[in-house]
Amino acid sequence: FLRPECFYKEAHQKIYKAIQTLSINSEPVDILTVGEELKREGLLDEIGGPYYLSQLTSKVASAAHIEYHARIVVQKYIQRELIRVCTDIQNKAYDDASDVADLVDLAQKSVFEIAEGNIKKETTAINVLIDEALKGIEAAGKRADGLSGVPSGFSALDEVTSGWQPSDLII
Repeated sequence: FLRPECFYKEAHQKIYKAIQTLSINSEPVDILTVGEELKREGLLDEIGGPYYLSQLTSKVASAAHIEYHARIVVQKYIQRELIRVCTDIQNKAYDDASDVADLVDLAQKSVFEIAEGNIKKETTAINVLIDEALKGIEAAGKRADGLSGVPSGFSALDEVTSGWQPSDLII
């Protein structure tokens, strides 16, 4: 999940925030609109001006591989965060006044926060889910055996479970 703080340079963070603002407002995202958004927020000179913005766009050949590039940015951010946390833990480990149990708890909590913040969370529109559910119900209603899932081969079990369902974990 790409966020402004994933970018190393502060200028890139500000540019990405401007792009997000334009996108949220359903406005086109191009060099001119991003420049105008940065100017409106008073950040255009802080990021290096229109020249810097144009230099950035000239370094990107195509937006075709944007997901791949975004993944690289996020991975580098995670690496920087891990280095930061490890350095902090290392410094505290050298301090004899630090309690080892507290230090281990801090290490676990810090690494978990990094991992939790970067887990991809996907959403699906409710109308898509409802359509899929209705199609599944209709398909189950048309079956002669009355099962909504895949038959297990054991009729007594199939009567209880209606067959193996997509959400079942079968071991």
